[in-house]
Amino acid sequence: CVHVNEHGVGVKAGARVLDVRNFSEAENGRIQNAVVLPLANLEKNKNVLNKEEALYVHCAGGYRSMIASSILKANGFDKIVNVRNGWSGIKEAGIPVVTGVPENVVTG
Repeated sequence: CVHVNEHGVGVKAGARVLDVRNFSEAENGRIQNAVVLPLANLEKNKNVLNKEEALYVHCAGGYRSMIASSILKANGFDKIVNVRNGWSGIKEAGIPVVTGVPENVVTG
């Protein structure tokens, strides 16, 4: 688990961000280029993620990302970083965000 400020450093360095909030939440604001994969769809779509790539996982407040991180770790993803305080903290930290239809959405 990292503080959102550490997450911001990772984002600026090009780290991959996994947003496990619902589509409508991500549409209202998200980190640009984040993969939007709602927690409800994670188990059946985890194969679209690269196990070799570090993933910064966040949700709105931290609960869903904690669950998502556990699911991923149980399935062989070793480079998972759960972002403490989630979207709430991201907005407060001033990390650049975008709105509108997400470009990297995994559904189904």
